[in-house]
Amino acid sequence: MEKDTPRIRKEAQKILDAKIVDILSKLKSSEMLFTDLFDQ
Repeated sequence: MEKDTPRIRKEAQKILDAKIVDILSKLKSSEMLFTDLFDQ
């Protein structure tokens, strides 16, 4: 089990990174929507 720990951690980090990227891109697109609304 000890040998697997770094690999598991790496996989978890990959999944986390993907989720963070996803959330950030959603935030960016909704931010653009908000600025469009404010500009009108």
